[in-house]
Amino acid sequence: MCDIDHFKRVNDTYGHNAGDAVLRHVAKVLASTIRACDGVYRWGGEEFIIVLERATVGEAAEVAERIRQAVMNSVCAFEDLAIRVTMSFGCADVNLNLTAEENIKAADERLYRAKATGRNKVISRD
Repeated sequence: MCDIDHFKRVNDTYGHNAGDAVLRHVAKVLASTIRACDGVYRWGGEEFIIVLERATVGEAAEVAERIRQAVMNSVCAFEDLAIRVTMSFGCADVNLNLTAEENIKAADERLYRAKATGRNKVISRD
């Protein structure tokens, strides 16, 4: 699970059309960084869920780190603006004994820790 850091600031500073451009930009970076068998899903607001088929939490953390760096090093061009953003990530294994909501909660708790401890990072362990 990942979240664009300080996304409200983008909307407040540049407007909601710029925020939409940032969402599209980030979605393109996410989609271009994962395999064809994986999936990226918007999870409300500025959050995304990335599902990596047959990947361990360690492998997911490596992918998340590549995405984090790609987003951080990219620029979203909107009108005459060059907007830069960063992202925070929480990685977790899917446990088939848990509900979808419980699995999402595990990743979300790690995402929350990434944001609470400075943002622009990947947390994959408790």
